[in-house]
Amino acid sequence: MFAASFSPQPASAGTADADLPPLSPLTPPPEPTIAVPTASNYAPTLLIYLARGPADACGAGCDRWIAIEGNIDRAAAVRVSAFLRETKDTRLPIYFQSPGGEVEPSLEIGRLLRNRKAIGRVGKTVAALCSGGTQIDEACLRIKAGSNAIDAKLVTENAMCSSACVYMLLGATAREVAPDAGLGVHDSKMFLRSKQQLTKQERDQALERMMVRGRRELASFTSAMGIDAGLLELIRSVPFEKAHLLTRSELYRFGIDRRSFVQTPWNVVMLPKAHLRKKAVIRNADGTFVPLEWQLHCTTQVRGNLMFAREIGAGSARATQMTLQAEADQPKAFSAFLPILGKVEAWHVSFSEADVTRWAAAPVLKTAANTTKDGNVAQWGVDIDTLGLDEGWKLLTAVCPRERVVPPPPKPVTAPATGFNLPSNRPKTIDWPDPQKYISR
Repeated sequence: MFAASFSPQPASAGTADADLPPLSPLTPPPEPTIAVPTASNYAPTLLIYLARGPADACGAGCDRWIAIEGNIDRAAAVRVSAFLRETKDTRLPIYFQSPGGEVEPSLEIGRLLRNRKAIGRVGKTVAALCSGGTQIDEACLRIKAGSNAIDAKLVTENAMCSSACVYMLLGATAREVAPDAGLGVHDSKMFLRSKQQLTKQERDQALERMMVRGRRELASFTSAMGIDAGLLELIRSVPFEKAHLLTRSELYRFGIDRRSFVQTPWNVVMLPKAHLRKKAVIRNADGTFVPLEWQLHCTTQVRGNLMFAREIGAGSARATQMTLQAEADQPKAFSAFLPILGKVEAWHVSFSEADVTRWAAAPVLKTAANTTKDGNVAQWGVDIDTLGLDEGWKLLTAVCPRERVVPPPPKPVTAPATGFNLPSNRPKTIDWPDPQKYISR
């Protein structure tokens, strides 16, 4: 009798100016081929728990979410099913952070999420009570295994859902992958479990049957989830020992995330120098995606510079003018700053604390440009939200230098034209005493 596990388990990985802070336009995207995530960097078994954060932590009006993280073990689907039965609020988004694991339970979890009409996203949940540890140490795992919601923050930067984790995400009705998060895929590896002694031929034949059955099941699952067959073709082309990071165009083409514009909130970045950063990608008319990035640097606690960068291809229209506008405000014109830096054009504009206050109060900010190509002038623009801007600016100003107060220059001293400048209350002549009074007689 055979017991089989269809499992792509992760293998071990081998592997300016003073007023214009240095700009790193468009943080370089990772290479398409990446190291397979190290399983030991994640919880040993799949965890599912409820988390809560500050206002708008998981989007506008959202401060609570479900976290699913760790290695997918054979009993994972049973725990997830029990948790979802107890958690009645189906509007809570689910955030994944997992290197993969067993495929069969990941498919079961995917089907559970589809029945729930869940919102699936990729993100790391950082528990506040675990801030002094690794987030996967024993004390933290006990906290996350509790029945109460835990205080936490969400981080999408470098968050990963890899291997079998992708199948869990595919089950969600709405799938959202942030510009700074990733999905990693590779082919599966078969593990044959048998209580009998098998010859090499019998083992090879059993594995072959498992492979055929497993691929058929994956094809049926992905089709039911509305995913293009090209995803499985790509997965089968990547060796188990490697991983491929899906590009934004692939996410769109395969039907995983069909949004034409995707953005992060304004996030505080402490290194190499504290600033706020917002990333986005936008789909062009030709189907390509263009990375965009805004960086807000403070020079003092009440002023600073906002940088904007976008990638431009060889045939892209170059911007000749760039502006930023909040609702009825007058547009603020950017100045070119390293206009062409490789495949990137970068711009900057100075701002005051009053500007940031108005920007944060507005629901959207419009970045617009006049572009030119082959002598033709066109308009380009994108509306971005202001989530995280107000709170981020408060955190940023706490580490920014105070405004330097420059004393007014001293008034010039004018020398008198002649003589001494005597005060007016002093006599102009002096009466000397009569010397005869002091002569001895």
